[in-house]
Amino acid sequence: MFVVNPSLQVISCCLYWYFFWLQKLKMKGKQSILCYFLPELLSRLLSSAFESYDLENMITAFLLARQGALEGAGLFLSYSDWFKMSFGGCTGYHASSKKSLVFLLKFLSDLVPFEPPLYLKVHILHPPYVPAKHHNLLMEYVTLAKTRLADFK
Repeated sequence: MFVVNPSLQVISCCLYWYFFWLQKLKMKGKQSILCYFLPELLSRLLSSAFESYDLENMITAFLLARQGALEGAGLFLSYSDWFKMSFGGCTGYHASSKKSLVFLLKFLSDLVPFEPPLYLKVHILHPPYVPAKHHNLLMEYVTLAKTRLADFK
C-alpha cells in the first residue's frame, strides 16, 4: 500500500466536489472551465509522474481523466481519445526512454485485475506507442489484458 501525498488528496477532493457541483447546478459555462482546467492539470500530473516515476501522480491523472470522460463529450475528451492523445504517439510522456515505457506498462499491468472491460478494450485497441525494439513489452501487456477480458465473457 502506498501513502497518498496530502496535496494530491486536496486536488482530488477539490475536483470531486467541482464535478459534483457542476452536475448539481448545471452551470452555464462549465464547458469552458473544464475544457481548460482539466487538460492542463492532467498534463502536469503526467509530466511529473514520468519525470520522477511517481505512481501517485500517475494514479491521480488516470482517475481524473476517467472522471472527466464520464462527464460527457461536451466537457472533456472520451477516455479513448485522452489515452490515444497522451500515449499513442512517439512524443507521448512514456516515449522518452525505456524506463518510462516500462513504468507505463507496469502501471497498466498492475491495474489489469481491477480494470473494467471498457478500459481494457481501449488499451488493446489503441495501445501506447512502443518503439519496434520494445514491442515484446507491449505484447506482454496486451496478452495479459486480453486474457483478463476473456474472463469477463
